[in-house]
Amino acid sequence: MVCIKLVRDEEVKKKKAFDLDAVKMRNLDQNLGIPICLLLCIAHKIKSVFSANRRVGKEKIRKILVMKYLGMGSIILATPMIRSLRETFPKAKITFLTFSNNKQVIELIGPIDSVMSLRTDSLFIFAADLLRVLLRLRKEKYDIAIDMEFFSKFSIVVTYLCGAPIRVGYFLRELWREILLTNHVYYNHYKHVTEIFVALAQSVGAQTTDFSLPRLEAKDRDREYVKRLLSNNGINDKNRLVVLNVNAGEISVHLRRWPKQNFARLAEKLIEKYNVYVVFIGKKEEREYTGSVIDLLHSRYNVVDLAGRLSLFRLIALLELSSLLITNDSGPLHLAVAMGIPTVSFFGTETPVLFGPRGEQHTVFYKNLYCSPCLNVYNLKKSNCKYDNRCMKLITAEKVFRAIEGKYLKENGDAESES
Repeated sequence: MVCIKLVRDEEVKKKKAFDLDAVKMRNLDQNLGIPICLLLCIAHKIKSVFSANRRVGKEKIRKILVMKYLGMGSIILATPMIRSLRETFPKAKITFLTFSNNKQVIELIGPIDSVMSLRTDSLFIFAADLLRVLLRLRKEKYDIAIDMEFFSKFSIVVTYLCGAPIRVGYFLRELWREILLTNHVYYNHYKHVTEIFVALAQSVGAQTTDFSLPRLEAKDRDREYVKRLLSNNGINDKNRLVVLNVNAGEISVHLRRWPKQNFARLAEKLIEKYNVYVVFIGKKEEREYTGSVIDLLHSRYNVVDLAGRLSLFRLIALLELSSLLITNDSGPLHLAVAMGIPTVSFFGTETPVLFGPRGEQHTVFYKNLYCSPCLNVYNLKKSNCKYDNRCMKLITAEKVFRAIEGKYLKENGDAESES
């Protein structure tokens, strides 16, 4: 048995070594992206000597490619931009290119005609998928390619190689962005990201004043599954649910999490005063960390751990049944906002100016210290924090509890939340 366990441990380590997570993707983007972009710039200059760029009038736009690879929340927040493209080019086919783990999100956000995806299970699989997708893109002959990644080298390489005559992306004083893009859009980090994305569509003539998110609703089969799951954990329709997401994605996650002791303390106070059921969520790879937070609770009474047990659609069903989501800045926050579910969220290394929820039913905690925010697109979201994550640690569980009291929950057992 010991030998088998050792072999399995080695297999797991080997698999993790070849998996392409967000951090590894960013490192590859930085190390390989620059020389590839430079080579493409040289090739483009040579090509431009012998042929002129193909021009496409607005009335002749038939195919639009939109690309966003990282960030479930960012994809949801891109809905106003995609909506504006559909309204401006009603007859155009809109294709969305993303990583495979975001395919389900695309189904939720509205007017997309087709989805292409790249698997990131390993470097070999990713390279094979990339070649397949590039060949298909060249064959499709897109008129417009919109790169929604902020300053990624990989995405601009795909944008250029797809062959679209109109190539849209964010402006940065880098040689390859100057040459490989045709439409340069100013990245304004003082605007909300929905407005930043819409600016891309505006560069090709699309306009909108509607920055609302899609109204997400669960499917009946997912509602029934979640209700059975909750019932198996002693929860019925009369019980109030508060969902806790203690995780924060993959990028600089140790800095973006509110301390686990605070989450545990807040959960205990909510259970003690309001007799709510606290449901912890997370992805499969986040189960260990989620479990470590639950281990800090003095009692497991009214606590349910669903980390790694819900698909995206079933997570939506769970949120639909909940009174409140308490979360770090992450994808579930934007899901809840799009569903009209009240939220309490924590920002520190990131700024809520960019990604924070809007509306009175959402409470955002952000200390706005002199050193905050220390993560941004210009430093590739890599922080050299020297202050031991104090921007998050200074947000106390007691202060969060006082903000929740009366606004979202009531002591009289009423299951309704105030908005």
